[in-house]
Amino acid sequence: MSTQLPKEHLQHPTSVKAFRTIKFIATGYVCINILALAAIFLLRNKTALVTSTVWTRGTILACTSLLLLFFVNQLTRGLRQGWIRVRIISLLLFVSVLVLLAIPGILPLWMKLEQAICGLLLLGLIIVTNSRHIRSIFG
Repeated sequence: MSTQLPKEHLQHPTSVKAFRTIKFIATGYVCINILALAAIFLLRNKTALVTSTVWTRGTILACTSLLLLFFVNQLTRGLRQGWIRVRIISLLLFVSVLVLLAIPGILPLWMKLEQAICGLLLLGLIIVTNSRHIRSIFG
């Protein structure tokens, strides 16, 4: 059984602002990953731009971004399990982005740029979900 925050925590102005920011970042992350998957599909015949690694990474990220958004919705409804999952998944995804960006030649430039943007969004998500206020209400 999951624990849900009391209404006064959910309606606190700092919570409302943080939840809005978290939703905005997560939605942007989903949009970028879905657009990247669409670009992969459209460029599928350009083997220099769309490798098997690009297909795999793009598909996995599109799916995980939707899962992350699901957990963000749990978080913003005040479910502690959603907060924990968002913290874990955003950190794991951020680390995977850093690793892929560090490996030369594994991704074409366009996808490295897309991944760098995703990394910045994930970093923002990590910062907000680990902020003092959010930790105090969920912790």
